[in-house]
Amino acid sequence: MVSLLCCESGKHATFGSYWTSAAKFLYLLLILLSIVTPKDNSKSAGASLLVYPVFTCVVITICAFTLIYKFLTTKRTEFLSVKKNPFTGIKQDFMKKYLMEDVKKFNSSHIRVAEIKVTPELFIMTGKKGNIWSCENLVQYLMTAIDEHNLQLEMFGIQEYLRSAEGIALIKKLETEHRCMMNFVWDVKSETKKEANDVKGKSVPPCGWDFNSIKVRVIQGEIDRQKTDVIVSTVDKSLNLNFGTMASSVLRAAGDIIQIELLTRYKIGIGVGDFAQSSGGMLPCDYILHVCLPYYRPDNIRQILHIISRLLDRAEKLKAKSISFPALGTGILRYPPDISAEIVMEAIRLHAEKNTHALQSVNIVVFPKDKKCFDAVLAKGSTLFNDNPRKLNNGIFEVKDHVFQSGQVFFKIQQGDITQQNTDVIVNGLKDSLDLANSGQASVTLLEKCGQSLQKECNLKKNEMSLKGVIVTSAPNLYCQHIVHISLNKFDHSMDRGILMAFREAEKLGAKSVTLPALQSASNKMKAKTMKKLIFQSLKQFSVLEPQNLTEIKLVTNNPGILNEFLKHESRGRRDTNTFRKSTPVRSMSEKLIVQIYSTDAHGNEEIGRKLKERCALAYNDVQKEESNLHLLDDSQIENLKNLGLECKTKVDISCQDGSVQLQGFDFGGISQVYGKLKEMTKAAEETSFKKSDSFNIPFNRKTGKDTVESSHPTLQSIEWMYGEGKNWNKYEPLLNSEIEKEYQNKASHFTRQDANGNKYFIDFTRMIEICLNDNGDNKSTSKIKRQIKTKDLTKTQSWPKYWDLMSEKKNLEVIELKQESLEYKEVEKHFKLSLLGSSVFIRKIQRIQNKSLFLQFCAKKDELELHNPENHQNERKLFHGTSASSINQINENGFNRSFCGKNGTAYGQGVYFANESSYSIRYAEPDLRGNCYMYRARVLTGQFIATSPDTKCPPKKPGTNRPYDSGGNKNQGIFVIFHDAQMYPEYLITYQWHHLRKL
Repeated sequence: MVSLLCCESGKHATFGSYWTSAAKFLYLLLILLSIVTPKDNSKSAGASLLVYPVFTCVVITICAFTLIYKFLTTKRTEFLSVKKNPFTGIKQDFMKKYLMEDVKKFNSSHIRVAEIKVTPELFIMTGKKGNIWSCENLVQYLMTAIDEHNLQLEMFGIQEYLRSAEGIALIKKLETEHRCMMNFVWDVKSETKKEANDVKGKSVPPCGWDFNSIKVRVIQGEIDRQKTDVIVSTVDKSLNLNFGTMASSVLRAAGDIIQIELLTRYKIGIGVGDFAQSSGGMLPCDYILHVCLPYYRPDNIRQILHIISRLLDRAEKLKAKSISFPALGTGILRYPPDISAEIVMEAIRLHAEKNTHALQSVNIVVFPKDKKCFDAVLAKGSTLFNDNPRKLNNGIFEVKDHVFQSGQVFFKIQQGDITQQNTDVIVNGLKDSLDLANSGQASVTLLEKCGQSLQKECNLKKNEMSLKGVIVTSAPNLYCQHIVHISLNKFDHSMDRGILMAFREAEKLGAKSVTLPALQSASNKMKAKTMKKLIFQSLKQFSVLEPQNLTEIKLVTNNPGILNEFLKHESRGRRDTNTFRKSTPVRSMSEKLIVQIYSTDAHGNEEIGRKLKERCALAYNDVQKEESNLHLLDDSQIENLKNLGLECKTKVDISCQDGSVQLQGFDFGGISQVYGKLKEMTKAAEETSFKKSDSFNIPFNRKTGKDTVESSHPTLQSIEWMYGEGKNWNKYEPLLNSEIEKEYQNKASHFTRQDANGNKYFIDFTRMIEICLNDNGDNKSTSKIKRQIKTKDLTKTQSWPKYWDLMSEKKNLEVIELKQESLEYKEVEKHFKLSLLGSSVFIRKIQRIQNKSLFLQFCAKKDELELHNPENHQNERKLFHGTSASSINQINENGFNRSFCGKNGTAYGQGVYFANESSYSIRYAEPDLRGNCYMYRARVLTGQFIATSPDTKCPPKKPGTNRPYDSGGNKNQGIFVIFHDAQMYPEYLITYQWHHLRKL
């Protein structure tokens, strides 16, 4: 505490008490005069008149000495006490908003006896001795009342979410409900397509871009050494240049003259968001603009942008040709470097659009040791500026005037009537009421042309619009076939998503051309340039999806004002290049955020933090999918997919080892877009692998989406088993047909089967008869059987998988060793080694198993699963099975046999075990005497899965059917158990030697 002392006692006296004492003495004087004045004797009265002057002087002298004595001896009754205000930044804002109420109540209840004044630097307390302690107690409470709680959030895109309208609304709601304030410490970890090279020991040269008549440069240095006409510095609102690192540095370099100028010209300082002007002092500049910035909050970006725009306007007014900005607010004000850079550069862009005449150069100066800030500013500049006016970022090109191309999609801007366009689909915007007459000019025009039938059709789809945000109607009396209506209310703050959905609906309809108007938001406040930016973003995102039908998009408007606004922006060339971002780096996305919560309730702070975390988690999407063909994607494809994820604010984690993909982010639309692209890429990769000249997989049928051989399955078109007599012959079912053929190929003498009704049949291959047995095993009835060969030569390559080597008609099995340089070998090798990280594996050879009967049986079973399981269900997987050398010949000849189950345990049932990852199966591959281990990569029909237990002999039936589940096991661990021999085909045998690498 600092006390202001004026005398030895250290206390102030009040002069009211002294005047009171003087009045008392004068009153006594009058009483004395009345006593000594004679009333009857005139002589005595005359004598007393002579006494009056003397007596009066004596009394006045006594009174004066009494007053002096009392002044010197009376103790003063008022105190002045001062304490330093410890609050700065957000805490000071909190005190002003919530704690000043306590100060006002105290002052109103202690009028004339005590008072507390609060300034940004001090607590000033005045009052009588008995009340000054109350002031100090309240101030002590205020200084300790604010509790701070730190909360760390780790979610992909958390910073961007809390800066969005939804995030800002959430923050304000929590602050209002709990009388708190939040501050954010951003810790941005950028994910970009390519990171900037970090060359240590070398200075980074100035980097910059030309924008209209202004050159923008990013340089490393100190602001007080810049040789520009104007420099900008940050300062406290008191204009005391001793406060703040940057202000102190400028003061030392420029001299005290600028401090004197500021205090003389701005006697009461400046407000937050304002700036002061001084000369350059001893600096090599003409002027210094001292700006007082507010602490960073996501909702005050517009205010900061306005401040910087005013600084540029002042530089223009001073006829300055150059100005230098520091990395504003990146220190104690906690501005994220990329946000600070983006605000400054956006202000420069807006200023350049005014066709400035004086200002020619703008420098953004970053402190040399702040490498992170420099990289962030440089990256932000790279995304905002582009030197080529004809090429738009993200693959958008201006091929001719007002015609643009993105991928295979062309976009054109023209004037006209949207209802007169010869196009397949028209896009329209509708409000939630679905009232065409009140949803904008385009809707009114469509209503006039199409009539009330269009309105009635829209009304019927009101529920669909509320759920999806988009509906499709017919287009009566128009040249187009359909109208796609998007919800203006649902996409009011994300119109680009709505337009993208319209494009995708048109693609589903098979449309080749789309026409859309200059859509407005529901509030009709969207500017033409904003709408143009959103349309181009939608165009770019749509072209990434590689549409197969839609290749032409037109923007048509009959409003000359809107058209001129669009064309005016385009004619400037460089303006629109800033709307789009370069592909390197694509953007930065945050992954970590520290939230500082301030309130007067410590327990309440924890509750606020819990609520904030919960509500962010509710808005966050974490989608995990299994994809069996991820290993077919190369590194560049995976990188491209991750880049698309960054464009869509989605984090993409791909694990080729376990065939899974994880998509995370706050934008579910972006996640859906990325997943759709992933499905397209895996499908294309699988199709490409089949189409190669030396293809080693079964050909892929575009129409059915299934694996096929050229003549379907040979067992159906080449060999048929029948039963009957004379002219009445019946065919066996496809699966039973393949089983009979398998036994016949294996030269079995007989075959026993059981039908769905429980009837048992005995097939005798030597006599070519089928005997129906009764319950006692006796002969019930007998039929003849025959084997019919429809084609003369089954060894033709078109009847079997294209990657098989030629086989003789009489040979059922052949084992082919693959060449190491073949694509087939490399694909199997890559899949095998995916999960063997940390292991050294030497593959001795990979062999292809060509077993006709097993293959026919497998194909027939696959047809059966495709018939009974849901459409597009993944019925087949490529899985691993470790085995011993003694089992190889048996498996190659007869397939996997369930009779050997239990050899390595039956944790999930009595079947044949397979694994997603070779690292799991490798433990069951027993080495032989030469150290060779053996593992099959098999084609397995897992179909519909159910978790099973050790005592499972056959999977349970599916609900409502007589068919059992197709596989069991533990799907979370990638373990599948198969209970039917026809569902497994041993496609490749891998012979290898391995040992685990020990980490030092």
